[in-house]
Amino acid sequence: MNALTQQMTGVALTLLCVSQSFAETVSDPRSDVALVAPSEVRNFDADQIDPLIDLARTQTLEGNANEAEESLKLAQHIIHRNEGVHSLRQIEVLDLMTEIYVSLDKIENADQQQQLSAYISERSLGEDSLALLPSLERMGRWYADTGQFANARKSLERITDIIEQQGEDQDVRLIAPLMELARLQRMQRICCSYRPLEQASDIVENHPELPGDERAAVYSALGDAYLASGKKSRAGEAYRQSWEALDPNMAAAQFEQPVQIAMAEVLPDNDHPSRRVYKIERDAFGYARYRQVSRSEQMNMTSYTPQLFLVPLTDTARPFHLTEPLSHVNRDEEKVRAMVGQPFQFVLRQLRKIMPVSASNADKLAKLEVEMQFTVTPDGRASDVRIIGEAPHRLKRLLRKAMYKAYFRPRIVDGEPVATENVTLTQTFH
Repeated sequence: MNALTQQMTGVALTLLCVSQSFAETVSDPRSDVALVAPSEVRNFDADQIDPLIDLARTQTLEGNANEAEESLKLAQHIIHRNEGVHSLRQIEVLDLMTEIYVSLDKIENADQQQQLSAYISERSLGEDSLALLPSLERMGRWYADTGQFANARKSLERITDIIEQQGEDQDVRLIAPLMELARLQRMQRICCSYRPLEQASDIVENHPELPGDERAAVYSALGDAYLASGKKSRAGEAYRQSWEALDPNMAAAQFEQPVQIAMAEVLPDNDHPSRRVYKIERDAFGYARYRQVSRSEQMNMTSYTPQLFLVPLTDTARPFHLTEPLSHVNRDEEKVRAMVGQPFQFVLRQLRKIMPVSASNADKLAKLEVEMQFTVTPDGRASDVRIIGEAPHRLKRLLRKAMYKAYFRPRIVDGEPVATENVTLTQTFH
């Protein structure tokens, strides 16, 4: 099918969908953008777009999410009628629709809005355009915040590819996506998160004009990555470089206390260290067979007690994760998983497996806080972990396991990592 035929097909599809509701339109955002036209609409003047968006914001603040959704659908339809189905003006509408769908607990719909936004940006700006970078950054952030770490990495890798295609592999614009790529590798438990940061460090070395705090941030992140990979001596050298990039007073203030490192880790199953799990699957002919469930699948199965923890360390992390495809799709599991906890994040339904019934509902969890006191060693590990105050026994046990698996950037004195006693951390479950 040539480009003209595809374009005409897309136009025909959008016209066909004019009288249908959004829920009945094409679900794949890459197939073509569907129009929405409520039957009561009579005037498609472009001057209505901004007032409708403002109205939707007001309706959202007043708690009228369904009404706000309809206002935004109408605004989007008027944009389509006046500016075309790939108009960038609707990006604002799609972002607002995303938040509305999140508030309505329509998480997959919210994800669709973000994918549609990325598709429109690519169609309008070009897949290799530098102008596409903000859209890719936005999409990567959404994927990362919703636990779609593989997709987030793909978005960031596209950013680095586009920049490098301009013929400059030492461009300072590469630093931010490289730092985020390193964090995402740890969130996926992928080896060698220090490699993107080594590239970022090379860029810093080639740009001595960069401010000291920006240089220090790269070296600190590199030290964190080395530490989480068990490369203690390299971590120490990177932290020393970070210290030296700052003036002494600023360095002393920045490294005054240990800082938790973003990561994810599997929790040890001390009760069943060699457990194997199987499930029954049926092939295309209806014949049943047993298949061993992979460790990756087990970690997200909601019928289990907590199998892993995440430490995203971002202010924008969402309280849910969308399942990414595995080599074997587990159709029995949820597409959307509720997550809970800060700074340690757990799968909510797994966490409830270890909680007393009286403390497992959302309201009780939201009020629960557990304070921990511990020592951070020079190599970034927690020791002498103590739980302060009352908490369910199995929850205490879980948090101790997580603490001993976590990594911390140690306190730095005169460029050298040192131990810090009586560090406190409060775990919440909002």
